[in-house]
Parts: sequence; structure tokens; C-alpha cells
Amino acid sequence: MALPLVELLCDKPTHWDSTYIMLNCLRILQQAINHWIDLPAQCTIVHHKLSPINWQVLQDLKVILEALHHTQQCMSGETSPLLGNTILAFEGLIQRWKLVADHVPHCAPLVDIGLTWAAKLSYPVCQT
Repeated sequence: MALPLVELLCDKPTHWDSTYIMLNCLRILQQAINHWIDLPAQCTIVHHKLSPINWQVLQDLKVILEALHHTQQCMSGETSPLLGNTILAFEGLIQRWKLVADHVPHCAPLVDIGLTWAAKLSYPVCQT
């Protein structure tokens, strides 16, 4: 089985995008992980094997986090982000999340939570 080379990352609570990156690595290695856990030597942990629905949930989370990751990457590419660019990036994030909710309807409840928080964050900006 040919596997891509991926770097293991340490999860950092202050770096939410490490979760996104780890989900990407996990999906890339899904076949190898399933093969390894099915080996007879892993009989004591086989009950931890992710079901297809669990893998789908992880994929859905990756899709939702991808919009945040894209926005963060756009902003981190600038040496000194300007407020105007920040607002545009934030609006872009909201639009991407709305597209996710429209195209992946079962993700809409999770996206709605993010949109609710985004509305709370944008309300003070609209008031100034």
C-alpha cells in the first residue's frame, strides 16, 4: 500500500487550524488506518475503529473548517492586514459558510452555529 508522506502535528488549543490540518491528514490516511486497525494484533482496540458515518462526520467538519482556514490563510498572507480587508475577509467567510449550508444541507445546523457567532461579532462593527 503506497501512502503519502504526512507530517504529524501537535494539537494546540490556541491554533484552531491545527484541527483542520489534522483532519486532512486523517482523511488522507483513512485507508491505512482502517487496514492497520483490522490487523489481528490490534484485536484489543478494534472496537475503536471509526464507522463510515464517523468518517463522514469528520469530512463534514473539515468542510466547515475549510472556510475558516481559507479566510485565515488570506489574512496571514498580508504583512499588515488593513481593517477594510478584514471586513471583506469576514464577509467572504460568511458567504462561504452559507454556500456550505446550501450545498451540504446536513451541515447546516453546525454552520448556523458559526453564523450566529459571526452575527454577534459583526453587530458591534455595524454599530460604529
